[in-house]
Amino acid sequence: GFAGSYALRGENLSAAGCALDDARGQGRIAVRRGRPTLRGPLRIARIACDDPQIRVDDLRSPLVLTIDDSLDGLDLAVDGTTARLAAEQFAAARSTIEGGLALRDGQISLRYDLGFGKARVANVAADSLDAEGTARRTDDGQWRARASIAGEGLTPGSGWQGQLREWERASRDTLIAPLLTRVRTALAREIPGSRLAAEVQVATGARGIAIGAPSADLFGASGSRILSLSRLSIEPTDGALPRATGNFRTGGAGMPVIAGRMERAPSGACRSRDPMTAIASHSGPIAPR
Repeated sequence: GFAGSYALRGENLSAAGCALDDARGQGRIAVRRGRPTLRGPLRIARIACDDPQIRVDDLRSPLVLTIDDSLDGLDLAVDGTTARLAAEQFAAARSTIEGGLALRDGQISLRYDLGFGKARVANVAADSLDAEGTARRTDDGQWRARASIAGEGLTPGSGWQGQLREWERASRDTLIAPLLTRVRTALAREIPGSRLAAEVQVATGARGIAIGAPSADLFGASGSRILSLSRLSIEPTDGALPRATGNFRTGGAGMPVIAGRMERAPSGACRSRDPMTAIASHSGPIAPR
């Protein structure tokens, strides 16, 4: 065996399709059973990856790096923080990153437990967002990932209210108009400060990114469950929009109970199969026949 210390500094490094700026580290190195292992603090000023597009600023973490005795594979473990993290349709302030990476035979495997502060996903802001799961990149360059996601203090943009108002105007003088009014009023009260719990699967392919959610629940500010999704699938197509299918159920204080299956075609047309609606009244739920 061998034991010693190391100090490293690198500018404009490149690894696994990512550029690393101003990487610094120091600590102890040991070789046991032919496998070199490095342990010590690591700081990288910036990490920028092209596929998928990811940027990490000011990564600081203890590092454990173990290299195979054949020198063609490695295992990396981190448990640190970042000042900022950004990807397509995603951004977060100070965050925690704990997990491991294995690089072997042209494949990358990841396990992660991430805590994002002041996160934004598309036009939805969150006080905090946690994700725990695994991911792997195969030798053909495709990714497969799964995650358990928990979000607190959700605040979406105002666009959804405008959309509901348009639907209300379009359905004026019909039975659906008061239903939409109740939905909008209840959501305006429940959505700010809401909480999300979801299981998500992501896969990349030649057409793009496919997303599945075996289950997802949105809890309103009052704590009641206002939306449940199951068997949600969003798949890329050759058209302008992805194909989306899934089961849904709404509920909660002041919310009408609506359950069914929604489908959106690549053309953008939406339809609901076998919808079941119960509209709460003073005398109890009423289910139209």
